[in-house]
Amino acid sequence: MKTGPRAKPTAIKKMTGVRKSRISENEPEPGIMVKLPKPPLYLTDEAKEQWHRVGNQLIENRIISEQDLTALEIYVDMYSRYVEASRLVQQEGMIIWDAKGKPTMAPWLRAQMTLADSMRKWLSELGLTPSARTGVEQIKRTEHKGQVAGKNILTVAKG
Repeated sequence: MKTGPRAKPTAIKKMTGVRKSRISENEPEPGIMVKLPKPPLYLTDEAKEQWHRVGNQLIENRIISEQDLTALEIYVDMYSRYVEASRLVQQEGMIIWDAKGKPTMAPWLRAQMTLADSMRKWLSELGLTPSARTGVEQIKRTEHKGQVAGKNILTVAKG
């Protein structure tokens, strides 16, 4: 596993004035989606609602491509599990008693906390946290519209 800070996208490097030798000219530039596909069938109703809500925000802000759909899928699945864990915390409480009668953290509270942390990371990956938005640049629309593998896309403008 690589150590150190995560690599910055080329667009951000260009914006911040990184020297040319540090800029990859071979970085792929995906087409931006203009229409959100239907959510995966296995998702819960809450996850599907979140798919449409968050996915449409990403489409509107022109920051999602087909390659980002897996990240969106993982996030919305975690969101529905977080909601389920939150309901259990409200219904059952945060503390349970073990076999010896000692209070301990309820497993659904632990799940809720773990899911919240994971969701924060995926939201950041999608550019949906305040700190992540400072590094996100909308991709400029071009006049060329088309389809790739039956999916609506816009060609990314270079520059």
